[in-house]
Order: sequence, then structure tokens, then C-alpha cells
Amino acid sequence: MDVGSTGSGAVWANWIRGHQPSAVVVLLDCDVTSLAPGREPCCEFAGHPGAHSFDITDPFGISGR
Repeated sequence: MDVGSTGSGAVWANWIRGHQPSAVVVLLDCDVTSLAPGREPCCEFAGHPGAHSFDITDPFGISGR
């Protein structure tokens, strides 16, 4: 869930499958964009581990792109 305007952050939740969320926090947005035409923004939070969202291949082929 986005909070306020672009660049202000989003609400993120942590949980274990089958259980209620154990934490709900507001984290700033990752400010990295792809180098490809269109400059796609990363959909993760600032400082996230691993690849940026635009570099991840959907293993199920249902990403909607």
C-alpha cells in the first residue's frame, strides 16, 4: 500500500504462512530505476536485499508484463 505521494514509502507486512502479520511498517521506496527505455522503477523498499524488481524473472510467467 502506497503512503502519500511517490517516493514517500509504502506499508509492508511480515508474516509466517498460516499466521497473522507479525509486523506492519512503513518503509521508504527504493530509488533505483532500470537503465532500459522507460526507466522502470524498482517496486521494493529502500535497502532491500537481492535484485531489483525489474531484474527478477517471474518463474510462473504470470507477471502481467
